[in-house]
Amino acid sequence: MSLTFENVLDDALLLFLENWAAFHAWIHEQTGGGSGQVKLDLGMRQVTFLPRLVKRNEVVVPAHLAATVSQDEAIWAWAIPEYSGLPVSTMSARMRAFGDSQHIATFTQPEQPVPSRGTAPGPENFALALGATGCRITGMPVAHLMPLNGRTAVLLLDPAGFYPPTPSREGFLGLIENGRTSGLMQDARRAVQGYAQARGLRYEWGPEFASIRLFFQVGEAQVTFDEKGEPHILI
Repeated sequence: MSLTFENVLDDALLLFLENWAAFHAWIHEQTGGGSGQVKLDLGMRQVTFLPRLVKRNEVVVPAHLAATVSQDEAIWAWAIPEYSGLPVSTMSARMRAFGDSQHIATFTQPEQPVPSRGTAPGPENFALALGATGCRITGMPVAHLMPLNGRTAVLLLDPAGFYPPTPSREGFLGLIENGRTSGLMQDARRAVQGYAQARGLRYEWGPEFASIRLFFQVGEAQVTFDEKGEPHILI
């Protein structure tokens, strides 16, 4: 069976949300309380987070443009004339190649309408979904959203000095709730398994896939799924 866009998003989601939160916490610490200003230079392929405290250095992060999103549509960087074929659109082109190999139209059509219902409804959620799937496909650790010419730029980042958090039972408990309320999760079973695989965690399915147990360095967590597929944690 071929993959779908929703499959890739579910596979990516929990890892993406964990890294997203950790990256913002890292930027908050590096800039002394958060960055009120951000500069983007697509020619240099970098985004700069300016410090709030004068004694802190600015944080310059390598960036690749995946797509831009408006209220109505998303356009892949590989399809935007001023970026197509340039190094800044390399990761976007890699996502297109993945879509070609898996026959996923979302990644291969130049423009995509912003969903109004179902998975990732609305422009902000859809931008997050493109960032999450982009990280999954390209291996980039985190994504960032910021304004660009009246649209939202979806950037894939590779920040030096940032390390994804070590998976823990306590962190996972909150992560499940974040995934459930994000509006991005369609198949919770796939999302939990995708997280375990991405983090290299041992896991075991219960009978008829009604539950899954994840084993962390310290402790374990069991997730059960109700008749609607909604996840529930058993500590």
